Amino acid sequence: MTVKLEPTPDSTLTIPPELIEKLGVKPGTEVLIREKDGSLELHFLTETVDLDLDDALIAKLAIQAHERNITFNEHINILLMDKLEAEELENSK
Repeated sequence: MTVKLEPTPDSTLTIPPELIEKLGVKPGTEVLIREKDGSLELHFLTETVDLDLDDALIAKLAIQAHERNITFNEHINILLMDKLEAEELENSK
């Protein structure tokens, strides 16, 4: 779904109530914003995933997140979404 939203002077985007209901998001829902093909994608993070990672991998991922100036959770979300998109592309062939 593509929706054009006009920002307010303070750079706030207001999402119409009917779209909020359709998306199923609630106040406090985390949003991951990604650029794709010159547009911004909003991904509403509504699921919690438990990961069992060893300390060395956690340290490596934390350094990567720091280098990208994003949080550890944002970095993990991006990696998971990239992997899911790659799997979808592979399965659609």
